Formats: sequence, C-alpha cells, structure tokens
Amino acid sequence: SCNWQLDINVNHNQTSKIETSSIQTNLLRFIYMSSSTTLETYPTKFNYDSFINCDYLLLSNLCHLSTPIDASINANELTTKIGNILNDHGSILIPCSSIGLIFYMFEFLTNYFEQINLLNIHMYFISPISNATLSISNAMSEWVTEQRQIASFSGTPPFKHNELIKSKCLITISSDRLDDTDTLINFEQPSIIFTGHLSLRFGPIVQLIEKMKTSSSNSIIFIDNQYSYIDALKPYQPINMKCYYLPIDTRLNFSQINILLNDKIRPKNLILHENYLNDIINNDKINILSYRKYDNIKLPSIKRYFINGQLNIKTDIKPKLILSSNLAIASIHGHLDMCDYIYDINELDNNNLKQNNFITYGKIDIDKFLINLSKSGLFGLDIKYLNEYDNDLNDNEQSNRTIEINYNQGIAKIIIRSKQTDIECNDPLLMTKIRDALLMDNIGTL
Repeated sequence: SCNWQLDINVNHNQTSKIETSSIQTNLLRFIYMSSSTTLETYPTKFNYDSFINCDYLLLSNLCHLSTPIDASINANELTTKIGNILNDHGSILIPCSSIGLIFYMFEFLTNYFEQINLLNIHMYFISPISNATLSISNAMSEWVTEQRQIASFSGTPPFKHNELIKSKCLITISSDRLDDTDTLINFEQPSIIFTGHLSLRFGPIVQLIEKMKTSSSNSIIFIDNQYSYIDALKPYQPINMKCYYLPIDTRLNFSQINILLNDKIRPKNLILHENYLNDIINNDKINILSYRKYDNIKLPSIKRYFINGQLNIKTDIKPKLILSSNLAIASIHGHLDMCDYIYDINELDNNNLKQNNFITYGKIDIDKFLINLSKSGLFGLDIKYLNEYDNDLNDNEQSNRTIEINYNQGIAKIIIRSKQTDIECNDPLLMTKIRDALLMDNIGTL
C-alpha cells in the first residue's frame, strides 16, 4: 500500500520570512494512492483526512475483479480446501509473487493448523530472494502493526515464520533451477509450496507443475488475479491435479473508491488509467484526467501567488526611454544578491570586471545591420522582401516584415523575420562574421 502526499510550493520564491496578507495557502496537495487498502495491516489506519479536497489525486493499482469478493470469505474457503487436500495426503502448489501476501499466508495457515491439530505440515518458499526477505522482515517491524512492534522490541520474533524455520516446518529454497536442489526432489508430502511466476510460463513453478500434475491428490490454488488461471494452465493439459481459483485481493475496489471520491476525499482533479474510466462514477465537481501507458500527462495550470519584493540598485545606470511604449530599458552589469524578497545589485570590483556581453533584444535595424556587414567585408548583397504573412503583426506592420539577404550568389543567406533571424551558411568563418555583425553595436530596436 502506498499513500503519499506531496506538498508543492507554487510561490515564485521558495523561502521567505515576509508574512503575506493573503490567507490562501501557497501549497498544492498532490496525492498518490497505489494498492491502497482499508485493512489494518500497518502501524496506523488509512487516514484520508489530509487528502480531503486535494488539488490532484493519482489513483493506480485498484482491485480489478469484475465482481468484488470479500477477501475474508475467500480466506476461510481457502483454509477449508487446504485442510481437505492435506488430509487426503495431497500437496498444494500456490503461485504467488507478493511477499506480503506470502507472509500473511504463513501466519494464517499456521494458526489454522493449530486449531485443527494438523501438525508438522511442511511449507516450501521457493524464490531467489526467499532467505533475504525472511531475514530482513524482522528488522522492518516499524512498518507492521503495533502488536508486532511490541513483540519485536521485547526480543520476541514478530512473525511466526521464525519458529517455523527453527522447527523445519518452513523450508526456503533460493535456487532458480530446481535441478540443483535435492531438497525439492524428495520434498515431504503432504506439503504446501509457494513460488512463482504467476503466469506459469517461467521460473521453478514450470518444473513443479510437471512433477505434480499427474496425481489427482495434488492441487494448485490461484490466490492472485493478475493472470487468467484458465489461460495459464493451457500448456500443461492434460492435467489430473485439482485447480481452484480463490483470489485474495485486499486493494480498494471500485465500489469503495467511488464512496471515497464522492463522499469523503472529493479531489479537484482525478488522474487515472483509461481502463478505470467506466467504473468510476462521474462527478461534475471532479475533473477527471485519463492516460495510457507511456503517456505524458499535462496537468491543469497551477495558480501561482506572487509577493512584492524590493529592488536596490547601487550602480549608475543610463536607461533608454521609449516614450511610445512607456518603457525604460537599461543594461546593468553588477552582482545580484537575493535574500527575503530584497534584491541588491552592487557594483563589481574593477579587478574582477569582465568584458560586457550585450544582450540583443527587439527588432533588427536593417540599415545598421547592412553597415555592419560591409564593415565585416561583405559587399554586393542581394536584398529581397518576401511576401510572408505573419498572424502576429497588424496590417501596417505586414510590409517589410521578412527580408532575405543573399551574399555571393547564395554562399550565405540571411532571413530576418519579426521573431527570429536565420543564417544559412556552410562556411564557419563566414558565418562567424555574419553573427558578429548582427551582434555589433547593439542594433536591436523596439
């Protein structure tokens, strides 16, 4: 289960000591819910209070059973089936990849065996990481229920699989190839074997099915619903072993998630896979965004909040006034210090003063540009005015909007548009001369 809350600061300044008069928060809440469950298998219950009215909610890994089934009902039926199979001296193969579910089955079945006085039943856990996962589970007690935490801190093993390993009722096999392991060739019967892969197409389970399918006393029980058990078993036909489908899925189903969305959480924007759309109840107050695999999701625009700051310029500047546009433009060369919305521009030390790099802006003054080209040694220029329509210009500005300058029968071509200037030239030295002429003497205008 994964329930994350990401607080996104939408203010243009990340840190500030200045208090704002706005009572609105500058944080957006992005919630990510994946494989969420309401079962109390964790130290704290699933608390969605902080999720209420969140800005974005991303949902994934929901229970996709067509008909929601109570996991407790299937668990009780599962224990009954397992008890009957073991009493008939049959063995049980359980394909499973979820470590958490396997640990749960160890506990659940051990308690059941104690109740019915079915002792010394061997369980096998076959996986390349079987030993590692069992070893590290004792060190991760802070993620489990409070009862297990108390047991761990008091020196008592929090899980029953520790006792099962000591009594040799739980045997781990970490080999990927069963041919390398004598333990499984002569495994105890009756027994229960947990292994993968769920698809039954690769891994130790392929050899196990071939070994066990000839006996009608044996059974295979599917507790995971990621794959169709009917399709999974097709390559192994004919098969004499019994097959049962008892899915145990504790994830939120669509009935539960619809109640959470419409009655409790009520997110402003809901993000989910397109396969979930038909099962989610539409709500006019919730904006639903769907996606496919490998899609890039474009989220609705974020409202940003801005706080006025203070600018102190401690250097002499000579602004250029543009009366028609009510603007003043100046080139400033200094050292910028920023702290708590106060911006100080200080003069640079003469020892560290570097050559000024002018920044071009606005439109190009064609006459000045042609003069600069001639200074760079480019004569005999062919100038054309192109008839290209620009939607961003008004009718008065459409004339002389695009200019093409050719040098030496097309060796170099310069196209000047309202928003960009393109230089087409295969000679690097000549291209550098044209570029320098373009940037020379600040020929930009407004």
